[in-house]
Amino acid sequence: MAYNVSSTSFTSNISQPIHDVFISFRGDDTRWCLEELVKILECKKNNGQILVPIFYHVHPTQVKNQTGSYALNLAEHEQLRDMNKVQTWRLALKEAANFSGWDCLGTRIESELVEQIAIDVLQKLDSITSGGLERRINTYRKIAQQKLEKSLRTGNLADIDDLVKTLYQLAELKLEKATRSDDSGVLDDLMATYERILQLKQDKWMRTYSTKDLEDFKATRNHVLYIQREQFNRKMGIRGI
Repeated sequence: MAYNVSSTSFTSNISQPIHDVFISFRGDDTRWCLEELVKILECKKNNGQILVPIFYHVHPTQVKNQTGSYALNLAEHEQLRDMNKVQTWRLALKEAANFSGWDCLGTRIESELVEQIAIDVLQKLDSITSGGLERRINTYRKIAQQKLEKSLRTGNLADIDDLVKTLYQLAELKLEKATRSDDSGVLDDLMATYERILQLKQDKWMRTYSTKDLEDFKATRNHVLYIQREQFNRKMGIRGI
């Protein structure tokens, strides 16, 4: 089980808070991670920091009730250590299990879970700091670049679809930015992303000649045409989106 907690630190030369993420994970020495958990909960209580439990191949009820491997490990610690300290660990585990978090049980693909967790943490940080939208755009740009490089290496349709999915997420963020701005250049940036999506869908259709892929390409093309009209109207001083 791992915990992500956002923290805020200050330096004498920086007036704005710097938000980052501390990752605590279980290692061979469970005493390492239990002491960290106690400290994390103290930080949450005293400083209002955010705690995100991640239950890896374990059900939250096992953590809360300390059953299974948790019961064995804690029993061993009780034989070797101060009972009061072990009781503190037990209470910390029970408290942490009450928080909403993530688990990888079921058929969920772990790589997708990691990406969803990263997005969730990023959005939580966005809620407590300014400039969050721009940072998310930059993050998705980097993710898209990585997936582009992978798709170029493999040429697999699955990797191309994964890239398109990320580009759509990037486009949604850019569209949100466009609704907040009067700068026509924002729409130009949005347009570039949609044109890239359109090109990828056209390439896919030319490889598969699938009716479904053709319809998907046409729908995307119509959406791009809509953005182009908005782009023209914005430059003419007509505000749409």
